[in-house]
Amino acid sequence: MNTRLILVVAFLTVGCASSSPLIGFKGDVNVTADNVSLKSNNPFFGNQAIEVIKTNEIVDDRADYFLNVILDAYWNQLTGIEPTESETAGLRFDIRTITVKKGTTINFVDPGPIYIMTMKVDVYEDGVFSFDDRYRVKVNMAEVVSPNKFFNWLSNAEKENTENQIATFNMGLRYLYRNMLFEHFDISLQL
Repeated sequence: MNTRLILVVAFLTVGCASSSPLIGFKGDVNVTADNVSLKSNNPFFGNQAIEVIKTNEIVDDRADYFLNVILDAYWNQLTGIEPTESETAGLRFDIRTITVKKGTTINFVDPGPIYIMTMKVDVYEDGVFSFDDRYRVKVNMAEVVSPNKFFNWLSNAEKENTENQIATFNMGLRYLYRNMLFEHFDISLQL
């Protein structure tokens, strides 16, 4: 009986532990996407949207923005962490690749198109490569373009609209950055 109880407690403790070696990090943090590669096989995320994103450096700009938002919003859990533009930051997340694939859904109210976005990140500690990580999110263009509309069946023109594609990409990017920062800094939403 005691052995079973010890095993159950051990498994629960291990299951609740964070997988990131960055817990308790204090110092400068940089999120960069200078050399990000954008890939797509989604017919509703076209070359024109990719060119706009690359030209306007949306991925890199959003990285700085979301890092600052997370640090401001969760300041009580992230004391001692400061954003920096320096490449020699104590902790640097280097966004390497973002892939947008076509997804499927059984949601007939908002049938999409669905973006399956995957982000590959290299993590450097004190300028030395530490590990790489991947994040994946699913974003529904119909929910992004018209969030309050019921039975939102987008026309082909709406699906092919570059602004709608970029808005959907931005929403997915927001989720990817949030997941990355929440995991590595062990941010809790509990009060």
